[in-house]
Amino acid sequence: MTVVALAVKWRLRSSSWQRLAVFWLLLAVSSTGAAWHHLQWRLFAEDELGFVATSDVQPSCIEAVALASPRVQPAPPEDPMRTMEAEERSVLRVSVTRVRNGVDWQTASGNVSVIVSGELRGISSGDRVRVVGSLSAPSRPLNPGEFDFATHQRRHRELCRINCDVPECVSVLEPGSGWSPLPAIHRLRDRGDALLWKHLRHERAGLAAAVLLGMREQVDAERMEHFMTTGTVHLLAISGLHVGILATGFWFVARFGWLSRKRTLWLAIALVLFYAMLTDARPPVVRAAILISVLCVARLLGRRAFDFNTLAFAALILLAIHPTNLFQTGTQLSFLAVATLACAQPLFLMFGQPEDPLQRLISQSRPWSARILWRCASFGGRLWLTSTVIWLIAMPLVMYRFHLFSPIAVLLNPILWLPMTLALFSGFGVLFFGWCILPLADVCGWFCDQNLFFIESCVDFTRELPGNHAWLPSPSAWWVFVFYGCLVVGLAVPRLRPPRTWAVACAAAWFAFCFAFTVGPVSRAGLHHTDELSATFVAVGHGTSVLVEFPDGKTLLYDSGRLGSSKSGVRPISSVLWSQGITHLDAVVISHADADHYNSLPGLLDRFSVGVVYVSPVMFRDDTPALDALREAIVERNVPLREIDWTDELDGGEVQIEILHPPERGVLGSDNANSFVLRLVYDGRSILLPGDLEPPGLEDVMAELPLDSDVVMAPHHGSIRSDPVGFSAWSTTEIVVISGGHERGLQAVWTAYASSGASVAYTEEDGAIRITLSPHGIHALRWGGVWQPIPIGRSRSLPTEGQAG
Repeated sequence: MTVVALAVKWRLRSSSWQRLAVFWLLLAVSSTGAAWHHLQWRLFAEDELGFVATSDVQPSCIEAVALASPRVQPAPPEDPMRTMEAEERSVLRVSVTRVRNGVDWQTASGNVSVIVSGELRGISSGDRVRVVGSLSAPSRPLNPGEFDFATHQRRHRELCRINCDVPECVSVLEPGSGWSPLPAIHRLRDRGDALLWKHLRHERAGLAAAVLLGMREQVDAERMEHFMTTGTVHLLAISGLHVGILATGFWFVARFGWLSRKRTLWLAIALVLFYAMLTDARPPVVRAAILISVLCVARLLGRRAFDFNTLAFAALILLAIHPTNLFQTGTQLSFLAVATLACAQPLFLMFGQPEDPLQRLISQSRPWSARILWRCASFGGRLWLTSTVIWLIAMPLVMYRFHLFSPIAVLLNPILWLPMTLALFSGFGVLFFGWCILPLADVCGWFCDQNLFFIESCVDFTRELPGNHAWLPSPSAWWVFVFYGCLVVGLAVPRLRPPRTWAVACAAAWFAFCFAFTVGPVSRAGLHHTDELSATFVAVGHGTSVLVEFPDGKTLLYDSGRLGSSKSGVRPISSVLWSQGITHLDAVVISHADADHYNSLPGLLDRFSVGVVYVSPVMFRDDTPALDALREAIVERNVPLREIDWTDELDGGEVQIEILHPPERGVLGSDNANSFVLRLVYDGRSILLPGDLEPPGLEDVMAELPLDSDVVMAPHHGSIRSDPVGFSAWSTTEIVVISGGHERGLQAVWTAYASSGASVAYTEEDGAIRITLSPHGIHALRWGGVWQPIPIGRSRSLPTEGQAG
């Protein structure tokens, strides 16, 4: 295709066929890019290690070459909702050379991320290492709308990863060459990181490493979310702002009489290219380095400094380096911001010098204080207008990718521009003077620390303001494509551009249309007054969360937690809710006081409104930090908290909601024994949700007459202690859903339920499970990229990786 397109373009090179020739040239470039993308995405060596990796971990011993120094991720801050202690970890990217097969070694290939618990030191880029750990494939998305880690890793040509329990699992076999340029750059970056930790307070040294060296892994997830929700996360990503400030500072210093203009421009090009390599050559910084280099070359040649050809040239280089850069959100936002600035330049003239000579003369005749005030106001106006225009243009993409709407960014970004500039200048001073003039490095470190403290204080303050941000379901993909498609057509074909007033009116109408169909009254209009009761069992690992959608459109969430980090449960639950267009939960039921059933609720309360939270009378009988934090989060958001037991009734409209357990005073035994047991009955069919029910509570429930339940969630994540044989006989169910992670004894539990004639589904392998009850019957679906049917009435074996995919 490329050869044909180039041949046609060559034949049409005469001036009368220029437009058609350009079309064939674009076709040639596109086909070349498609072939290059196919090569990078699909083609791997036959001995690629990732081909033998599955979701089940398996012991592995490899020899590899380190591609970079280890990146140390600090332990997250203390969180009472975390059920397992977290520690710092290190990530080392390696290129595999050999793998041990029994007692023999065989050649292998592929890039692998080695994740080590603890701090891994003493390894540099180019070192040959031996790694002993657990091999597995990156997890696929188990819920609709969930982030695809497998695809993200594949963009770096990584098909597997290895987890190591201790740093001693990674040993150096042979040091790398000290003369290679890439290892030298990595060592220089590590030295710069050490200088920042030496000359800044430790509370902000990691933040400085992120904004100066691109080491964002040193910023914990909670702090990162604060920047994200306020629309300022771009400050932590090395981009055009950082590279531009570096180049501008160098220009002023070098032009201070000791370098000629020509040498200054050439050194500026070398500096920005070196800085791009120092910060891992991520797409935004590479784009900025290319644009500044082209700008410098244009100044040397006396040519035009910037146009869209330069931006297109930067895009082609990035795609040539790695074609999957095109699909990264950071790359898209980076190019979108620069293109917006280029198109919006006429708007900025309103804050510049007046065009009329008489007005300029009047302006120059004013007192110096008035002129300075006018220049400051003009500069502030341009900053605000720049922030507003970029925010408006980027908002659809941000909402589509991150479900986030942050109007506070319009006000906050102009305020933070000056302290961020000062922090970058002083931070570069630390990196420069830390090698030779330590007192000056201390001064620069103090100044950088104070500016970063001011930035963090502003972010924390504005984050608490009402209406500063909102979490929303993402708009439809076609809505985003139409929006940016219209912008491209208007830019490429000037005669099709509407008048400015009409353009603003059309954009406002389009955004109003998006809001109405995303979060407004039209968003869930089609889901009201249906004839279906649905229950979606979210795949959260070892934990539970069940979204119940009633025929009248109301929603109930039964449990919301998982083992480990609370945020790891917030993400999949939020994804499922947003995929259904849900921004409000009418009720949340917490089955019992185990944190893996409620620790994600505080995070969900930040993203969704909740009508009421129901708990059992014995929920808060023990004082624990996690329960205290839960109660505080519920009260802080003014959500009613009500205690109910088996004597109460819940209003489910056409659905009868029965509370089978616990009694008013609970039962003797653990929290599990006092789990809420809900039975939802609709049109003669029922769903049973027993939480973590186990003896003696389980015995109390089963002492009643047997209940014919069409769908049952296996008690206690499918634990053998919950008597699967007796419980399946008592409930006589058709479908059993096991909500859990890699549970012990699962095969025995699976067999017990399957032998009773039930179809068994497992969230860890099947993904999210969606059960629908209607007058037409029962429908069961599992998530595997799309909703796929689960056969009912036939025994299923425990799925493997291949079957579950």
